[in-house]
Amino acid sequence: KYYDVVTASPLNPGGKIKDLPLHRLFLSKSISLIYKTISGSNINTFTCAFRAYRGNTLRNLDYKSDGFTCAAEILILLILNNYRVKEVPSVLSNRKYGQSKMKILSTIIDHLGLISRLIRIRLTSRTVVNEKN
Repeated sequence: KYYDVVTASPLNPGGKIKDLPLHRLFLSKSISLIYKTISGSNINTFTCAFRAYRGNTLRNLDYKSDGFTCAAEILILLILNNYRVKEVPSVLSNRKYGQSKMKILSTIIDHLGLISRLIRIRLTSRTVVNEKN
């Protein structure tokens, strides 16, 4: 059995979360639940930091995001186009060194925009992969 995408998730059975602030865990679980509902998928995490893609899966994908929401948008569009996705367990722990560049409020706003765009796609059944001529 082959997969087009393999994604790592601390929320997958066998995964772990260590020393993560409660607000971050709440935000992550909440957005993943929304994306899970929109995509109709059994994936547990849409905002993970590790993914492997089959070489040709991204070439014709019509995604718009360019920030922290990009990973979620790409995964959901692939799911909506019936690509095969495998989720494996991972460990997520709080950063020990340095600081994240993510601005929480602007990332939340970006996710709300993505949710709106994905709902429009689902309601119009618009294709999300552009065929090359």
